[in-house]
Amino acid sequence: MKILVMDDYSEILSLLDQFLRHMNHEVVTVEEGGAALEEFLLAKNAGNPFDTVILDIENDIGMGGVETLKKLRGINPSTKIVMMSGDHQKLEKVKKMFVVIHFLNLFQWRP
Repeated sequence: MKILVMDDYSEILSLLDQFLRHMNHEVVTVEEGGAALEEFLLAKNAGNPFDTVILDIENDIGMGGVETLKKLRGINPSTKIVMMSGDHQKLEKVKKMFVVIHFLNLFQWRP
């Protein structure tokens, strides 16, 4: 599976990159939504689109996850998108707007 991950914390990006690669996924990481949109379009135009996109809800560097999600849906409404946040209240707010898929269940990971 080809996965795009966006988060403004390098430690989170590194952790998800290592975890997903360990699960044999192809991974591209970016720090903000503008870069996520650029990578998404490059992959789509090259004929090798992302299967899943993982977005942090908020971003202190640039475009956040909610705005990025809306733009990605405009490009390809069928893309699987996972929203994440370290702030439970932000996740609750987004759950009211979108369906949130539990990350570990999506990749069928078992400890």
